Amino acid sequence: MSSNEANQLGIIRLLNWLLVGTVVLFAAATYYVSSIEAERQHAHDTFSPYEVAFAVAQTVNEFLRFEQTLAMYSLPGSQLSIDDVRLRLDIIIGRLQQFERSTDHVGEERLVVNFMHTNPGYGETMTEVKKALDIADIALNSGDTPNMALVHTSLRALNRLDSKMASFAAQASSYSAQLYAGDKRELQDIASFSEILKAILIGCGALLVGVLTLKLRLLDRTQVKLRDLTAELTRTMQSVTVQNERFDAALNNMSHALCMFDKHRKLAVYNSRFSALTCIDESELEGLSINALRKKGNRTFQYLYDAIAPSVIKRRPQLVITDLPNKHSYAVNQTPMANGGWLATFEDISGVRAAEARITHMALHDSLTGLPNRAHFRQRLEHVLGQKDEKDSHMAFFFLDLDKFKDINDTLGHQVGDDLLRAVAARMLAALPDGYFPARFGGDEFAVMSTLGKAKDHQGFSVWLIDQLSRPYLIGTNSLRVGVSIGIATWSSDLRFRPRN
Repeated sequence: MSSNEANQLGIIRLLNWLLVGTVVLFAAATYYVSSIEAERQHAHDTFSPYEVAFAVAQTVNEFLRFEQTLAMYSLPGSQLSIDDVRLRLDIIIGRLQQFERSTDHVGEERLVVNFMHTNPGYGETMTEVKKALDIADIALNSGDTPNMALVHTSLRALNRLDSKMASFAAQASSYSAQLYAGDKRELQDIASFSEILKAILIGCGALLVGVLTLKLRLLDRTQVKLRDLTAELTRTMQSVTVQNERFDAALNNMSHALCMFDKHRKLAVYNSRFSALTCIDESELEGLSINALRKKGNRTFQYLYDAIAPSVIKRRPQLVITDLPNKHSYAVNQTPMANGGWLATFEDISGVRAAEARITHMALHDSLTGLPNRAHFRQRLEHVLGQKDEKDSHMAFFFLDLDKFKDINDTLGHQVGDDLLRAVAARMLAALPDGYFPARFGGDEFAVMSTLGKAKDHQGFSVWLIDQLSRPYLIGTNSLRVGVSIGIATWSSDLRFRPRN
């Protein structure tokens, strides 16, 4: 992967995280806006019905009405009944209960209690009011006839509280105004924050759209790149397929058997000639270890592997020429590989060795008679001298020439002459005992080398050889005789010169 592709992949991953973060932020912001709206609505719902000034004003109003009713009832000839006064007393007592400092109040009563906590004097005023009302309650419930003295006492106490109650109502109105202003500011803050949050949500939405757009563009580019890579991969696979087909064709059309083993000593590559060499089907060769292959293969492969096994173990290249018991010869070339495996080729060079033998034979033998030629004679001499002990060594050389051979050749023709030379060579080769090496030097000249290493009756041997070669030869319809002249040269270890000289 190129650095550009890696950067694009990193950008896509980053955008994915940004996308996830944006979605989470969007969801959280939506939930928060909903909660703020609910709180705002709740504040609106709870503000009006529990307004403190209204509650205090109602209480002060009921206080004044009770005071007025009690005063009218205390006048002589009043038409008010005591039940009317008691009704007003019960109403004002009920109103005063919301000013008690208790945490059990809710709604409007809770707001009033909070207002009472703002000034300790409010509680003292309420205590005085309750005392005055308690006196009135006692006066009105003292029997069938109210106690007017207590009624007047209660009226005087109530009259003294008029100014305090008026001040109490004014303070409640001021407190309500402060609450209203605070709630209004809070609602304004909520509204402002809601607008900011909406703007943020709009920005997040725009960012989300931008991220999605950029991601789509990157995905389009990636798709195009992927399509190009797929096409390139397809072309590469096609090229590899063609190369593999060519490789298989070349591998299976090699003149050599080939095998390749991996670092685990298991067969990884081979050709059809290797399958034929081991006599194992190709479907069974794949993955065989060298030990299993040696056991399963034929004796030919066993011989060949044993020849290169030491170099395989020591990881050294080696070329081995191996002659098998079945008269076949193989050239085995083993090469270690850098990954720990090794490669070997097996070439059947039996034909090459036979051709080389024929060429060598032609170079060292006379083409007409099949006898060794002058070069072979000299080579044999060098070989014998290299093996002989210099002390008490003897050698003899017999040089033969056919008498009147030229007359036969000129009279009867070269073909008869050639047949005669072949017959002489065959008789010489058959007659000579062990230890004598014959050769044809050319024309009608022959030579015999004695390598017995001991002094012999060389003259007697010469007479015997002349007798053998002078007998008649039947060449076609012709019975031919030739004479033989022999010259003898001897050598022994007490002479100062070497026989090659």
